Amino acid sequence: YYFLFLLYIVMVAIILYINGVFTGQVTDMANLMINLIFLVVIGIMFLISTVSFIRLNRCTDSLLQVTDQIYRAYGSGNHNLWEEYSKKKQPFGDEVLDDAFLRYQKRMRNYQTKRGLVGSCDIEEYINESLINRVAKTYFNSAISGTMTGLGILGTFIGLSIGLGSFNGNDIYTISENIGPLLEGMKVAFHTSVYGIFFSLVFTFVYRGIMSDAYEKLENFQNAFRQ
Repeated sequence: YYFLFLLYIVMVAIILYINGVFTGQVTDMANLMINLIFLVVIGIMFLISTVSFIRLNRCTDSLLQVTDQIYRAYGSGNHNLWEEYSKKKQPFGDEVLDDAFLRYQKRMRNYQTKRGLVGSCDIEEYINESLINRVAKTYFNSAISGTMTGLGILGTFIGLSIGLGSFNGNDIYTISENIGPLLEGMKVAFHTSVYGIFFSLVFTFVYRGIMSDAYEKLENFQNAFRQ
């Protein structure tokens, strides 16, 4: 996800360059301000997503670490590990996972009798994709791609409105005088559409890769724990 910020910085630099900020030849402040506002909104969304991605990585790294511990512990003695894990406190070192595992332990204690376990439940009932989705804030991140595409379309209409609002005249002479403002408005429309769709595509690719990796680590842990 750090790749998102690299592309974001590059895109901001391109927009500033196109608008003449680096050369000191800003031709249209309205165009520049609209682009900056849209880029700030996208930057804020990226920051919120990054916080959730960092939290997700921390969570899934804990799953991976415990998975390795399970395989090492079993490989060294070839004995059932539930007796050990039924009493472990905070085995993950992650608040969300430890809370879910604590509830799992309590559920399993309900099956414990003097004659042993009379039943069991799957770890997937507590540590599952729903938990991963909650940590990753999928309700927010899954809507970002569509939101950025929508911002691009909104920018298109704003740019066209600006250009057409300054366009007036009934003959060829007055129309030619208004071509400049019309083109400036179209520039806003073009720029916002391009980076809105561009960021949407890139974010979708990055987000799906992150979630796929998280689900794979979750599945590896579930398989190890069941074994």
